[in-house]
Parts: sequence; C-alpha cells; structure tokens
Amino acid sequence: MGLHCVNQNSGPRIALIVLSLCLIGPYAADSSRQQAQTNPSDLELVARIKTYLAPFAETGNLSGVVLVARHGLVLMRESYGMANYELNVPNSPLTRFHIASVSKAFTSAAILQLQEQGRLNVSDRVSRFVPDFPRGSDITLDNLLTHTSGIPDINGLPDYDASARNPHKLPEIVAKFANLPLEYEPGTKYSYSNSNYNLLALILETITRQSYSEILDRNLFKPAHMTNSDHDGDVSKPIPLAAAGNKLLRVSWRFPK
Repeated sequence: MGLHCVNQNSGPRIALIVLSLCLIGPYAADSSRQQAQTNPSDLELVARIKTYLAPFAETGNLSGVVLVARHGLVLMRESYGMANYELNVPNSPLTRFHIASVSKAFTSAAILQLQEQGRLNVSDRVSRFVPDFPRGSDITLDNLLTHTSGIPDINGLPDYDASARNPHKLPEIVAKFANLPLEYEPGTKYSYSNSNYNLLALILETITRQSYSEILDRNLFKPAHMTNSDHDGDVSKPIPLAAAGNKLLRVSWRFPK
C-alpha cells in the first residue's frame, strides 16, 4: 500500500497490518482465487489465525486488514475495524495504509539497484555523493543501510515533533542532523536511526537526478506491478482510500511449509 509515514505513538487502538498486504498490491485486487480451493491444512491455519485475532477484534483493539497467501493462493482476506472513525469508514481490502519504516526496504532496494548498474558501491563513502556532509569520509553507504553510522536519529531531536508538522525538502531534513556529533565511530556499534535513510534518499536523488518518489515508481513499483503502492511526498496529492491512524504494529507469522 502507500509509503506513508505514521507516528508510532501510544494509543488505545492497535492497527495490525500483515506485511504481505502492504507490500504485495495485486493480491488485494485479485478476486479470482477462491478460498474453496484450499486444502485442509490451509483451512486449519486460517481457523487458527482467526481464533487468535478474535479477542482483539471483539474488544476493538484490532483495526486493519489481514491477508494470508501461500503459493500464490489467497487463503484469507479479512478486514477489521475502521479506516476512519470520524467519517465512519470501515477498513476494506482496498484500504491504503501508512507503512512507516517498512519503506526503508524500498530505499535499500533502490540503492542496491544502483550498485548493480555500477553507479555506486555500498562500500563508497558518503563524501563521494554529499561532499559537504561532516564526517562523510568516515561513513560508508553500508553504515547507513545497516544503522551503524553513528548519526543521531532525527526523530529523537527535541524539536522533531514541531518540525515534522511542516513539509521539508530532503536537503533541509539532512541539514537538521548533519552537524550533530556522531554518537560513536562509524561501524563500531548499531543504533537505529531514521537519519541514515534520509541521507540515503538524498544520495539516490543526487545520483539519479530524480525525486525519491519518481525513483520508487519507475524502478520498483511499476516493474513489480505494485499498482496500489505510492509515496506521499506531495502533500497536495490526495490519497484515495487512505486510512487515518496513529499506531502501527507489525506482526509476523511463521507458517509451516
């Protein structure tokens, strides 16, 4: 679904989104595969999942869409709760959800595509692409990809909440943390930092001379036929069927082979 940022604040309701729904758009629109084709073990699996989810749904603590597929066959596609409480809009398989930091996987894929094309290498220093970035000669793209750069997390800055209310261009976002001292020497520790991926997005734009949104659309979404996925960088662009919410809980299941 849409690559939309969501504030992961605490709240009474939990939006549960199975990642297969978020990342594999065609399943949501494909109604040709019927659950009647499933075998007994598949039906048992679906029954177990529904039993697990039932208490959350009954108490109003489950709002989202669950899709389960195996070998290209959709076993379960169920909607729970509301996409928008104020407008009384229930969730449906076509609802578009913010996927927050799940979008980092797309940024990583775009970087690796450029490496395949010989336009960069993950061992390259940040200074090759952003010459004026402090300590850029000590930080590699791999450090950014793996959260080992030592760059402080922009989301943790004191003024982040106030600043995030207004749209910013990538150079403006990177400038907010560029001159902060590193928390540790690059490559010596791990600490999750959204700043890493802000900087990677800027590097993508610098190399390709395209916007981050265009990069995703041309190189990832269209080739993968992800027709229900998009990037919300343009605040003036309406997002049809978008859900309104303030918390994302990612739940993964280990299915038997």
